[in-house]
Amino acid sequence: MSEFRFSYPACVIAGKSLLTAQDIAILRTIALPRGVQCETDIVSLLAINNSCREKCPEWTDYFTAVIADFVLNRLAPRGQLDDAKAGLVQRLFATAGLIGSTEELALVLALIEHAPRAPESLIAFALDQVRHALQSGQGAYADSRKASAGINADDLAYIARVLDAASDDRRDTLSPLAATVLMAIDSVAVSVFNHAGWSDLIYALRGPQSADAPCGIAA
Repeated sequence: MSEFRFSYPACVIAGKSLLTAQDIAILRTIALPRGVQCETDIVSLLAINNSCREKCPEWTDYFTAVIADFVLNRLAPRGQLDDAKAGLVQRLFATAGLIGSTEELALVLALIEHAPRAPESLIAFALDQVRHALQSGQGAYADSRKASAGINADDLAYIARVLDAASDDRRDTLSPLAATVLMAIDSVAVSVFNHAGWSDLIYALRGPQSADAPCGIAA
């Protein structure tokens, strides 16, 4: 993002160390009065997000809402989240499959939860953040969880949140792709530290009826 050229007033906002509610008001009324209109607008917001070290509490809601509205309701097919949109999200908001900021992670979760149907690729992408956290300790999800070498209660809550969104699209079972990601997560977790609820899920996945494993996770 270092070579990205901001237009006014985004250039002034991006040069600040603290992003305030007043800055958001300027973006709403002057820089992006009609919201996000194109991919360039997304890149501008992403660059601001990455350049400002401190942000007011309102920023995450604004960042998430305007970008999610563009992706879901302004890009074709309107009101839907298809594989092409999922690919755009992964290209813009991750590096080598890793989501780096809290705001970008919140956006991905918002898209999954608000779309009538989330593509399997995006569900798997969100789940894979847990594997990254366990394997490298890097990324936005790693920063949000309680440190543990195994699957802890934070991880279970996050995984359940993603899988609950998938089940809202009337899918009663895990997709093969999601199941593969869950098994990959298990392969990098230290089993002795795993929560019992995770052990139950993996046991179901490894059983003879793994294709019919339920989306829910026992607490």
